[in-house]
Amino acid sequence: MQKQLTPQQKKQPQKLLNQKKQLTPQQKKQLQQSDIRLKRDIVHLATLANGIKLYSFRYLWSDTAQVGVMAQDLLADPAWREAVVLEPDGFYAFDYARLGLRMATFAEWQARGLASVELAPGRGSLAPMPVAHAQRGP
Repeated sequence: MQKQLTPQQKKQPQKLLNQKKQLTPQQKKQLQQSDIRLKRDIVHLATLANGIKLYSFRYLWSDTAQVGVMAQDLLADPAWREAVVLEPDGFYAFDYARLGLRMATFAEWQARGLASVELAPGRGSLAPMPVAHAQRGP
Protein backbone atom coordinates (compact mmCIF):
# COMPACT_ATOMS: atom_id res chain seq x y z
CA MET A 1 0.00 0.00 0.00
CA GLN A 2 2.72 2.48 -1.00
CA LYS A 3 1.34 5.93 -1.78
CA GLN A 4 3.13 8.07 -4.34
CA LEU A 5 3.72 11.75 -3.72
CA THR A 6 2.06 14.21 -6.05
CA PRO A 7 4.24 16.72 -7.95
CA GLN A 8 3.09 19.41 -5.51
CA GLN A 9 4.08 17.28 -2.50
CA LYS A 10 7.51 16.66 -4.05
CA LYS A 11 8.06 20.43 -3.99
CA GLN A 12 7.29 20.57 -0.25
CA PRO A 13 10.52 19.08 1.26
CA GLN A 14 12.58 22.28 1.43
CA LYS A 15 9.65 24.22 2.89
CA LEU A 16 9.09 21.46 5.44
CA LEU A 17 12.78 21.27 6.30
CA ASN A 18 12.79 25.03 6.87
CA GLN A 19 9.80 24.63 9.20
CA LYS A 20 11.72 22.01 11.20
CA LYS A 21 14.63 24.41 11.68
CA GLN A 22 12.19 26.86 13.26
CA LEU A 23 10.92 24.36 15.83
CA THR A 24 12.00 24.59 19.45
CA PRO A 25 13.85 21.61 20.99
CA GLN A 26 10.64 20.72 22.89
CA GLN A 27 8.61 20.71 19.66
CA LYS A 28 11.21 18.51 17.95
CA LYS A 29 10.88 15.96 20.79
CA GLN A 30 7.12 15.70 20.15
CA LEU A 31 7.56 14.58 16.54
CA GLN A 32 6.79 10.97 15.64
CA GLN A 33 8.06 9.30 12.51
CA SER A 34 4.96 8.96 10.35
CA ASP A 35 6.34 8.27 6.90
CA ILE A 36 4.62 5.40 5.12
CA ARG A 37 8.02 4.25 3.83
CA LEU A 38 9.01 3.32 7.41
CA LYS A 39 5.95 1.16 8.03
CA ARG A 40 4.69 -2.31 7.14
CA ASP A 41 1.53 -4.36 7.71
CA ILE A 42 -0.55 -1.22 7.17
CA VAL A 43 -4.31 -1.55 7.72
CA HIS A 44 -6.80 1.32 7.57
CA LEU A 45 -8.74 1.24 10.85
CA ALA A 46 -10.89 4.35 10.83
CA THR A 47 -11.58 7.67 9.17
CA LEU A 48 -12.50 10.42 11.60
CA ALA A 49 -15.36 12.75 10.71
CA ASN A 50 -12.75 15.48 10.05
CA GLY A 51 -11.14 13.27 7.39
CA ILE A 52 -8.04 12.12 9.28
CA LYS A 53 -7.34 8.46 8.58
CA LEU A 54 -6.06 6.18 11.33
CA TYR A 55 -4.09 3.05 10.53
CA SER A 56 -2.59 0.13 12.36
CA PHE A 57 0.98 -0.63 11.31
CA ARG A 58 4.37 -1.88 12.42
CA TYR A 59 7.56 0.08 11.96
CA LEU A 60 10.08 -1.77 9.81
CA TRP A 61 12.29 -2.31 12.87
CA SER A 62 9.58 -3.41 15.32
CA ASP A 63 7.02 -6.17 15.79
CA THR A 64 4.78 -3.97 17.97
CA ALA A 65 1.57 -2.95 16.21
CA GLN A 66 0.87 0.78 16.51
CA VAL A 67 -2.09 3.03 15.64
CA GLY A 68 -1.47 6.38 14.01
CA VAL A 69 -1.53 8.43 10.82
CA MET A 70 0.45 8.49 7.59
CA ALA A 71 2.33 11.72 6.99
CA GLN A 72 1.66 11.48 3.26
CA ASP A 73 -2.11 11.59 3.93
CA LEU A 74 -1.64 14.77 5.94
CA LEU A 75 0.57 16.38 3.30
CA ALA A 76 -2.26 15.95 0.81
CA ASP A 77 -4.58 18.15 2.91
CA PRO A 78 -3.79 21.86 3.36
CA ALA A 79 -5.51 21.88 6.76
CA TRP A 80 -2.93 19.50 8.25
CA ARG A 81 0.14 19.96 6.06
CA GLU A 82 1.87 22.27 8.55
CA ALA A 83 1.94 19.56 11.21
CA VAL A 84 4.30 17.50 9.00
CA VAL A 85 8.04 18.12 8.83
CA LEU A 86 10.81 16.58 6.77
CA GLU A 87 13.55 15.07 8.89
CA PRO A 88 17.21 15.40 7.78
CA ASP A 89 17.16 11.69 6.83
CA GLY A 90 14.49 12.42 4.19
CA PHE A 91 11.56 10.84 6.07
CA TYR A 92 8.46 12.68 7.25
CA ALA A 93 7.58 13.16 10.89
CA PHE A 94 4.39 14.48 12.43
CA ASP A 95 3.37 16.29 15.61
CA TYR A 96 0.30 14.36 16.77
CA ALA A 97 -0.51 16.94 19.45
CA ARG A 98 -1.19 19.60 16.81
CA LEU A 99 -4.26 17.60 15.82
CA GLY A 100 -5.29 16.59 19.32
CA LEU A 101 -4.06 13.02 18.81
CA ARG A 102 -1.41 10.70 20.15
CA MET A 103 0.03 7.48 18.80
CA ALA A 104 -1.12 4.32 20.60
CA THR A 105 -0.39 0.63 20.43
CA PHE A 106 -2.89 -1.58 18.65
CA ALA A 107 -3.55 -3.31 21.99
CA GLU A 108 -4.59 0.08 23.45
CA TRP A 109 -6.82 0.66 20.40
CA GLN A 110 -8.51 -2.71 20.93
CA ALA A 111 -9.12 -1.93 24.60
CA ARG A 112 -10.16 1.73 24.35
CA GLY A 113 -10.94 2.51 20.70
CA LEU A 114 -10.78 6.18 19.71
CA ALA A 115 -10.10 7.21 23.32
CA SER A 116 -6.68 5.54 23.02
CA VAL A 117 -5.53 8.13 20.47
CA GLU A 118 -7.26 11.23 21.87
CA LEU A 119 -5.36 13.78 23.91
CA ALA A 120 -7.05 15.46 26.85
CA PRO A 121 -9.56 18.09 25.65
CA GLY A 122 -7.94 21.39 24.76
CA ARG A 123 -4.45 19.92 24.19
CA GLY A 124 -4.48 19.90 20.40
CA SER A 125 -5.44 22.46 17.79
CA LEU A 126 -8.08 20.18 16.23
CA ALA A 127 -10.13 17.85 18.37
CA PRO A 128 -10.74 14.37 16.93
CA MET A 129 -14.24 13.75 15.67
CA PRO A 130 -16.27 10.55 16.11
CA VAL A 131 -15.26 7.61 13.97
CA ALA A 132 -17.14 7.54 10.67
CA HIS A 133 -15.66 4.28 9.38
CA ALA A 134 -13.87 1.46 11.18
CA GLN A 135 -12.16 -1.81 10.26
CA ARG A 136 -10.24 -4.47 12.11
CA GLY A 137 -6.45 -4.27 12.44
CA PRO A 138 -3.70 -6.84 11.97
